[in-house]
Amino acid sequence: MSSAPWTKDWHRVARRLHHLPEAMAGHRRSLRAGIAARNTPALRQVRDVAAQAAEVGAADGYFTRLAAPASGRVPPALWSDLASGAQATAGAYADLAAFPVRDLAPHAPRHHGVGRGTTGLPPAGSSERAPPRTTPTRGTARNWPARRRNKTAREIKPGASVEEAAALLDARASPRATPCSPHGAR
Repeated sequence: MSSAPWTKDWHRVARRLHHLPEAMAGHRRSLRAGIAARNTPALRQVRDVAAQAAEVGAADGYFTRLAAPASGRVPPALWSDLASGAQATAGAYADLAAFPVRDLAPHAPRHHGVGRGTTGLPPAGSSERAPPRTTPTRGTARNWPARRRNKTAREIKPGASVEEAAALLDARASPRATPCSPHGAR
């Protein structure tokens, strides 16, 4: 079997697959620290992550499919490395799938920190429209366009209204752009 130029790419994939289980362990440590600090994601998010991790970590999941095209195309030692890396990573994801349900869910808040109860917005994926905002944000931000027009009018002529400034600009003689013929000739 000849060594194809992309064999080095499969070596990189194998190396990265073998590093992922430790990264997933670090992620679990981070989640445990969140539990200790009482800073956990909402229960719905916990359940969604568990489901996604179970899907990715399945025996026929993403990492198995990632390595599959190399079968029979790379040297046997590299294929073995790829297959064991995919298996180890799938196992790490399967462990991660169990962690949220077993360890994180009991500490997860039942309600989100955002959403209808806190922001007045409908739930994600809902066809319901958000209610109109009844209070302006940042004070009088809703009047910003009018304030900006008034300020610009006063810059054109101190004390002028928008209408007065517009009339003044219309009355000014301004040079008009003259069309040029091709090659700069007039």
